[in-house]
Amino acid sequence: MKKVMMFLAMGGLLAAGSAMAANKSNVDVKPDAFSASRLYFGAGPSQNRLKENPFDIWEDEALGYEVFAGYDLGMGFDQFKLMVEAGIFNSGTFENTVFIAGIPVYPDLEIRSNWAAAVIDYSPVKNLDLMLRLGYGQGDQGARGRFGGVGVGYWFHKNIGARLTYTDRDDVESVSLNIMYRP
Repeated sequence: MKKVMMFLAMGGLLAAGSAMAANKSNVDVKPDAFSASRLYFGAGPSQNRLKENPFDIWEDEALGYEVFAGYDLGMGFDQFKLMVEAGIFNSGTFENTVFIAGIPVYPDLEIRSNWAAAVIDYSPVKNLDLMLRLGYGQGDQGARGRFGGVGVGYWFHKNIGARLTYTDRDDVESVSLNIMYRP
């Protein structure tokens, strides 16, 4: 599944870049200074599943969270935008299921990561966003390395929105529901 996500993410990045280069008249490049109006923030719970759980040592699922900040780079093509995001991920606790005489054999497992990603955002209609995320995480066990994700978001107000995302990491798959805010 990870290879499929990476293939889709790379294909999306290449297609968007090719489209921007091919039709320069519709490309919106604003290389001006930093603007706080392009910032956005998000946070919310994530339902996480271990991909591999040898000998069923831990529970397969855990409830965790994700917190991130993003910045719209001001570059786009029609309804496409290029953004960058950085955040933290916590899988929640995958509890140990193996006990001997009531004593846990293995410690509980919790996966944490700091990550950064490039995001291609497509808005087919006003307030609706479809996103493709490709990034790299640095942290515990299965949270290190490349990851990919897809999501859909909706802005209920010019400053408040929600995003549902699926993210595929090395050892953990996550579905998260984030509340989004842009100043």
